[in-house]
Amino acid sequence: MVSQKIKHLNFVIFILLAFCADVDAKIYFQDHSVVDKSNPFWKILINNQTELKEKYLEGGHSIPTFSPWIEINAPTADKIFPGLKFFSVQWSESRNPNSSKEKFVSLGYGLEKTLIINEETKEVVTTLFGSGNYVEYGELLKNGK
Repeated sequence: MVSQKIKHLNFVIFILLAFCADVDAKIYFQDHSVVDKSNPFWKILINNQTELKEKYLEGGHSIPTFSPWIEINAPTADKIFPGLKFFSVQWSESRNPNSSKEKFVSLGYGLEKTLIINEETKEVVTTLFGSGNYVEYGELLKNGK
């Protein structure tokens, strides 16, 4: 569970590295919580996950297995992006047992995306994919300032 939380902090680490001069010297992370049905953003997250799963089913060759959604509670992100909530989910792909055995299928492990949701309007502002490429995070920072 700890390693999963660390993986979900990709964007926070980037923010800290890029803007360490703009934040207080006392930087800390609060606990990150697994999102449950009582969270006001639950339906948005589950709908997003369902849409992704349906795309996999349309393709027919692989199926996703999702981790629980995590709400990222970071004071640094709150300071830089007030009014936005960050939620992250990971998933891995496995071969669809109903797909053709003759077709080769590449499978991903530890795929990740972070949904950024406007707290007031409850709309998804953007989706960041955790591929190790931080261009999307940079764009968020650029557009957020």
